[in-house]
Formats: sequence, structure tokens, C-alpha cells
Amino acid sequence: MITRIAFLADRGFLPPTLVALASALAAAGSPVEAHLVGWDLGAEGRAGADRVAARWPGHRLVHHDLPRDWIGAAKSPKRTITVTALGKLFLPRLIGGRVLYIDGDALVRSDLAPLMSLDMGGRPLGGVPDWVVARRAAQGRTDRIAHLPRVMGEASAIGYVNSGVLLYDMDAIRPDAKLTARMEDLSGAAGYPTVDQDRINEVFRGRIAALDPAWNASWGRLSAHRRNIDRAGGDRLLPQRRAAILHFHGPEKPWGPLSSKLAGKGLRATLAYRAFLARFERWFPDLGPRAGRG
Repeated sequence: MITRIAFLADRGFLPPTLVALASALAAAGSPVEAHLVGWDLGAEGRAGADRVAARWPGHRLVHHDLPRDWIGAAKSPKRTITVTALGKLFLPRLIGGRVLYIDGDALVRSDLAPLMSLDMGGRPLGGVPDWVVARRAAQGRTDRIAHLPRVMGEASAIGYVNSGVLLYDMDAIRPDAKLTARMEDLSGAAGYPTVDQDRINEVFRGRIAALDPAWNASWGRLSAHRRNIDRAGGDRLLPQRRAAILHFHGPEKPWGPLSSKLAGKGLRATLAYRAFLARFERWFPDLGPRAGRG
């Protein structure tokens, strides 16, 4: 069985995305079909991605362009979330079958193949309950997230997922013209603080399979994440012994200077990322997120 994965990147975020791609290929136990959806990457950016993929023979890298007219005049209210994130809403136009989307600030540590055969219970999308919302839900404090009722309606807050790792059943999504039209109506994302994440949760509300946090471990905080989900009455499909994907969301990134704030978020996960990054830099000294610094 082919494991299909997808990444989105502009030129600024391509370097860490290539690290994420490399980690997925290095951890794979069976053939991977990786899709890189680029925003103005240019020939040089695509060539860099091809170099990374070539290190692990037996896999396939497919390039796609994200046309500017798909995004149009949409804006992101956050410096740390680029407008290219809205490309997640257009992935069904580009890729078919079961596809795992992964943000570029992630590190894959285990084979992703088990997700390709997961029974999603007829739901077209899978994701991990968001770290912040799950923590607030466990504390009974979701009222402090002002925009959540607009996103979730009457649905439980614990059903709100993080969009950094998403499992798409494209064969269920693509024939549903009403669903794809809502996905591509970017006016519905206007005013949301997390842009793509809020819109995805709104569009797929009540139709998302909740995955175990092992598949999107917020800074490696796996045990705490699971406790919060369980306390809030959420589901956790396909649990794993250790984190399969570490996700370093937020303004601080594990490839930046070490700091107490970085360590406080997840020291062990940060060190795991930096260990893999050191290997990546030996293989590709000109491609990583620290290339050209000092």
C-alpha cells in the first residue's frame, strides 16, 4: 500500500518543510508518495526538494503549484500563519485517495502507513484535538475562546482539531460538490484568528475522526494531551506507544536559538528535532532552516 503525504510551502518556509519531508521518508517502512504544493517555489526550490527525496530511493515526490488566483485577496491576521495555509482547503483539487497532510514545522518519527488503512467511520477528515482547546475543555474553560461557538456551533469543543496534521479521505470529499464549494469559499475564513484551522473545523464540523495525539504531538506533550482529551470526553483513534509526529506550532521553532521558553514548551521534543536537523544539515548543508547563518 502506498502512503500518500502532502506538504504546503512558500519560499520562506520551504527549508523546515524539507526537514519534515526528509523525516517522513527516513521513517517510512513502505513506499511513500509525497506531494509538495508550492507557492512560488521556483525551479531552485523544486530542485532542492528533489535532492532530498532522491536520498531515499523507492519513494516518489510530486510537485504541484498553488495558483495565486485560488487564494485571491485572502489575508492572514497572524504573522506566524501565512496565507498559503489556506491551500489545505484546495488539496482535493490536486490529490486523490487517502492523504496525510503535515505542516512544515513537524518531525515524523514513525512509519505513517497505519493511517492509510484506518477505519475513519465514514468521516471524510481526521485530525487530533487541538492542544489549547483540549486543555481548556478539560478545565471547563472553553468560554474563554471567543470565536469557538461560531466555529463549532452546538458541537462539543473537544471535536475541534489542529490543522497541522490532517488525514483526508479525498475519495469521499471530491464527489461532494457542496462540501468542496464550502472549502473553497475563503470568505468564510475571514475574521478567524487561525484562518485555515478555524475554517476547516467549521466546514467539517461533526464529520472529523478524532485521532490519538501520537499523530500530532504538540511539542511532544503526549501524556498531558491524552489526559486532557480523556477528561473532556473526546475520542483517540489509533493510539501509538510514542509520538509518531512531533508538531512545533506557534511562533517559537525548534531550529531557533535554545531558550528557557523553548525548553518549557517541550525540551525532549526540541532536542529530538535538533538531532535530526543535525543529520539533515550533514546531508544537505545548503537546504536547512539554519543554512547561511553565521
